[in-house]
Amino acid sequence: MARTILREVKHGYIDEESTSNMYVATHDKNIITATDDRTHKEMEEDMTFELELVADNLVENCFIDAKLIAMGSLRALLDGWSTDSRISLAAANNILRGDDDTHEAIKRSIFQYVCHPCHEKYFHNELEERHCLVMHNLALAALANMLQIFSESGNELQVIVKSDEWLGDNGLLAVLIEELRFSETRPHDAYQAMRCLNAIIGVSSDVKSRAIELGIRSAMGISQNVGHCSHALLARESDIGISMV
Repeated sequence: MARTILREVKHGYIDEESTSNMYVATHDKNIITATDDRTHKEMEEDMTFELELVADNLVENCFIDAKLIAMGSLRALLDGWSTDSRISLAAANNILRGDDDTHEAIKRSIFQYVCHPCHEKYFHNELEERHCLVMHNLALAALANMLQIFSESGNELQVIVKSDEWLGDNGLLAVLIEELRFSETRPHDAYQAMRCLNAIIGVSSDVKSRAIELGIRSAMGISQNVGHCSHALLARESDIGISMV
């Protein structure tokens, strides 16, 4: 369904007949799970097409609704539970490595929204604030899905996260740790950030040491307290993280 909407937004038209049948087609497709019978080539083609649509709408489209749908579609694509895990893993691998312009553009967009400050002083109006906050959460969830399926598959995340982009003073590791300090006001964002951290802090002693240096223990203490009071998923992820450091 998201793919159909993205295609229509991109090309500027809506086929009413195909749109009216979209929900039925999607529902039937979910019931009849035929993914296991499809060839590797077909899955690769679907993934490539999906990522191209996502990149077009995240980077080139000026409509905020199209960007929201694109990031939501990306989050679902990278979720090994709602999408065939082979497709999710291939997409995660391509995006994390940024091996072509499309994948690099998607990675940059995810990182941009993950790192965007969420304080009201950075927004011009309420609409912009709402859009950025939703995109921030979707980007965190997409990153968490990507890191989780990548690490669970046995791939070496250490190669991915050893750069200054991840470990620098203003890198993603520092941003994710800082996110935990706002657990009380944005617990859903903190939960996704905690998922990301649990996927990367154990990849090497250097990453763990850097996380400790950036104050992950005190930050996880905050998220754990909030989680056990009001957010079970955040509590679970915080407990896991604390046991690792």
